[in-house]
Amino acid sequence: MNGKIRNRKIKVAFFTHHSEIGGGEMSLFYMAKTLREAIDLIVVVDKKGPLFYFLLEKGIPVRIIRYFFSKRKLQFLRPNRSLRVIRTAIFLKKEKISLIHPNTFHDYLTLIPASRIARVPLLPFVRGMWENPEIEILKKANTHGLDVITVSEEVKNFLERNGVSSKVIRMGVVPEIFSDMKKNEVFPTPDANKRKVLCTITRISPEKGIERLLRAVRVLKERGRKDFIVWVVGSDAFSREENYKKKIISLVKRLGLSSYIQFLGFRYDVPEILKSCYAVVIPSRKETVGRSIQEAMAAGKPIVVSKTIELARYLKDSVDALLFDPNSDKDLADRIEKLLEDEDLARRMGESVQKRTELYDQRFFNGMLLELYRSSLAN
Repeated sequence: MNGKIRNRKIKVAFFTHHSEIGGGEMSLFYMAKTLREAIDLIVVVDKKGPLFYFLLEKGIPVRIIRYFFSKRKLQFLRPNRSLRVIRTAIFLKKEKISLIHPNTFHDYLTLIPASRIARVPLLPFVRGMWENPEIEILKKANTHGLDVITVSEEVKNFLERNGVSSKVIRMGVVPEIFSDMKKNEVFPTPDANKRKVLCTITRISPEKGIERLLRAVRVLKERGRKDFIVWVVGSDAFSREENYKKKIISLVKRLGLSSYIQFLGFRYDVPEILKSCYAVVIPSRKETVGRSIQEAMAAGKPIVVSKTIELARYLKDSVDALLFDPNSDKDLADRIEKLLEDEDLARRMGESVQKRTELYDQRFFNGMLLELYRSSLAN
């Protein structure tokens, strides 16, 4: 590979149409923090929101290129994509961007023509599993010799079944952010009633398994357990999920769990919240990356997680984590109860899983990402 390409600092523009903060968006922060010597990262968003202000606070450059007209009376119109393509191409040239890293498919419709106009290479990136229009674009990327990257073997297998070749490059976290805690903070009891705090850190949407967790908590309540409380950390990130959150709050009341469940909403201080947690419960059936699992691992917290989640396949049951059957509310309840009753087991699992740095430390994945960036520039 050309030595100039290998040694020069790469200026990467990361495009995302999300204004909220999820696992993929947190990847920006961790990537920027650990790769600052090799890349200059600029994040491009659609509008101001939690992600915009979070990145500004962390000192990461962020720009706005809007998808839609800003006037309310014009919101019913389709996005003015041609105008956005032109604005994006001008931005790429003005900022002297070396490489485009899109976050989701929605950005491709703008970025593909803009990258051609500005003559800036684009690296196709897939976080989830979608349907035909996206697949066709990724197939064309393959025919042009472009590497498609994804974040899990599950997505890679899905793409291969649909005729798309891809490479897996996982994303992780920065362990120091989560592991800086005193020994006496491992099992704190911040609850006024001295109950153990279980955390689930997730977006409140149907695929995240919140209803499964509530049913498991009801099982524990019926067994007479009053020694724990569940903190649900996360928000309804998208407007389509607002009604679902209302459904969840209604379900909590209907099941009589108001004293067991506390909604904390979206929080910037997840590392501090984890310090106050006895254990972390991941009730979802599937996770593409499993950011909250990685954060819990870095914090040295015992984890209860579905055995069908890809990251869980690398964890040994009752050693690194407690794995439950996602088809059984009782099994999830049993696993939680086992942790509540055995603090020694909880401590040992937290210590064990924290040592599995190859599964969550962003630095383990940076080398592959940089090589892919450089090969895209060389080609």
